[in-house]
Amino acid sequence: MNMRIGKTNYLNATPFYNGLASENGVKFDFVEGAPSVLNELVRNGKIEVSLISSLEYSKSPEKYFVLPGLSISSREASQSVGLIWKGEIAELHGREIFFLRDSYSSVALLDILLKERYEITNTSLSPVNPEELEKIVAEGGPVMVIGDRALELRNQLENSPVHYYDLGTLWWEWLKMPFCFALWVVRKDFYEANKETVKQFAEALKKRVKENLSRISVSGEDTKDYLLNFDYGLDMDILQGLFLFYERAAKLGWTKRIKDLEFIQ
Repeated sequence: MNMRIGKTNYLNATPFYNGLASENGVKFDFVEGAPSVLNELVRNGKIEVSLISSLEYSKSPEKYFVLPGLSISSREASQSVGLIWKGEIAELHGREIFFLRDSYSSVALLDILLKERYEITNTSLSPVNPEELEKIVAEGGPVMVIGDRALELRNQLENSPVHYYDLGTLWWEWLKMPFCFALWVVRKDFYEANKETVKQFAEALKKRVKENLSRISVSGEDTKDYLLNFDYGLDMDILQGLFLFYERAAKLGWTKRIKDLEFIQ
């Protein structure tokens, strides 16, 4: 049988995918895309299993089961989810803030931080195309960026008067809780017909993460430190942080209110 699996090429997701191969007669068909693309594909049944934005689960919980013990989460810093802005955060009052459409979770996180932590309620959030990003960054933002491009810009701006505000850090400083950016899910209809296959896949993911993190062989200590900065599990602290995020996101109209996650049995 074939199982269509969503795959993002972001660096922080590589511990899941490196060495992940078809097994036990199940062929893995990887479908690549940004988190927002994978959200749409699994929601519409074009793929069966995927790493998705954490906010996507809360928007359509009736469609998914969560694979236990797996996430992409940060504690004190994310490094690759940031707001680029030449001024102080307080100076964002009345500003239009731009973002790329790659991840809904990060945009909701930014909105929550602005409105609830900093009490800035009169900004507007506007999507832009990737080709517009360079010009906005050159002008000092404000623009929110995620993924490998964010990591590159963070390094480039290290000695610049333009600030790179790490949203994971802002969340941690505020609530002292981890932030869960992404979850692994399976469509419920696929799981009900293929329970053992999905369980084996979930165990294979855990094995891949553990082995890949234990023998990271990438160029540069910065990259190694970046990967080891993330938590790829889903412990109680991460779940508590996730439900704080869901609660605040629902309050601002980003998602519906949910009280728990449904895991595969």
